[in-house]
Amino acid sequence: MNHNAQRRQRRADMTRRIAYRLYERRSRRGYDGSSEQDWLTAEKIARNPIARNSFQVNQWLKGRWRRSVGWYESTPVEHALETLTADLKSLAVFDLLALLANVAIIISLGSFLTNGERQRHDEQVYEAWQVITNAYGQPGNGGRRRALEFLNSTPGTPGRRRWFGRPWPKESLQGVDVSKAHLVRIELPGADLRSANLQEASLEDANLQEAYLSSANLQEANLGYANLQEASLGYANLQEADLGYANLQEADLEDANLQEASLWSANLQETSLEDANLQEAYLGSANLQEADLEDANLQGASLENANLQEASLLNANLQEAYLLNANLQEAYLGFANLQEAYLGYANLQEADLGSANLQEASLGYANLQGAVLWSANLQETDLKNANLQEALLLATDLRLSQNLTIQQLTAARLCHVALPTYIQDIDPDRDCKTMPQALFEWVSPNDPEFTLEIAKAIVEIARQQEWDDLE
Repeated sequence: MNHNAQRRQRRADMTRRIAYRLYERRSRRGYDGSSEQDWLTAEKIARNPIARNSFQVNQWLKGRWRRSVGWYESTPVEHALETLTADLKSLAVFDLLALLANVAIIISLGSFLTNGERQRHDEQVYEAWQVITNAYGQPGNGGRRRALEFLNSTPGTPGRRRWFGRPWPKESLQGVDVSKAHLVRIELPGADLRSANLQEASLEDANLQEAYLSSANLQEANLGYANLQEASLGYANLQEADLGYANLQEADLEDANLQEASLWSANLQETSLEDANLQEAYLGSANLQEADLEDANLQGASLENANLQEASLLNANLQEAYLLNANLQEAYLGFANLQEAYLGYANLQEADLGSANLQEASLGYANLQGAVLWSANLQETDLKNANLQEALLLATDLRLSQNLTIQQLTAARLCHVALPTYIQDIDPDRDCKTMPQALFEWVSPNDPEFTLEIAKAIVEIARQQEWDDLE
């Protein structure tokens, strides 16, 4: 008989003895129960070492007292021993002790693994920074892409799996220098890259959504097709950067330097470009719908076929900008500088050009239907075949404008307009009486506080202006 068989036999013998003792006690005391219940209880006691030893001690003590003193069931000691035996039968205490012991083991193991994981994490972070440092100033990848992704990741993402302990936070990449690095399709969403040096880095198709890149150096970086949605790029240097087809929707580019940057077909919808430098930038077919370009510098920029619908260009500099076929419908161009700008075939329907400077601009075949040109300067402007239907020309300077016809002005609304000398037989104050109502209807839908009385005051002020003051 092997060792396991012998052990099973000993346990069976022990179970029979315990069951018999339990039967004797139940019979002597008159307790309810059955032989099957005695056997099941005996098996539990036999399987539990603590309960088994306690039961044996109890039986030995009871036998010693009976033999030496002759006390039986009526003695206090006998009652105490019987009570102890009844408690041992339940085994609830021992089960609880076993459970607590298991919990303690699990906690100890978890603490051990957590500390080990933290140590491994710290080692991996150190190794990642070493990879980046060792590849400083070198072209190519050099392991930097994987290192940066690891440092920016959190537990649960590839490379940062966590089994125990608290989640590790992302590492800050602020000020990191990975200039000239090949980081195509890198995944760095939400990364802290403030003041980072990414000059001449290859970041095509990179995921930088919601990343913090304020004051970062991205000069001449390649960000074609990159995802920069809702990214923070305030004061960033993107001079000569390639952002063709990049997604910059709702990004923050205030005071950013985008001089000579390429933004062909880029998505800049609802992007903030206030005070940004876009001088000579290429924005052909870019989507700038509802973008904020207040005080932005777009001098010499190319915006051919760009969508600037409902964009805000208050006080923006668009001097010599190329806006062929651009969509500026309902755009706000108040006080904007469009001197010598090319707006051929541009859509300026219902645009606000109040006090805008369009001197020497080209508006050939442009659509200015319903546009507001209050105090706008159109001296020497080319208006060949421009659509001025329902346009509000209030204190507008059209002197020396080119290719303007009476037919064009017949469809417009005129009040205190300075006409070119070659336009005769038309009253420059023809629509002054209806101008306040027209102005009120144009402004009030977007400004509930704008009243007819305010419109009347504006028209009255405009009519008092001297033309010499507008030259």
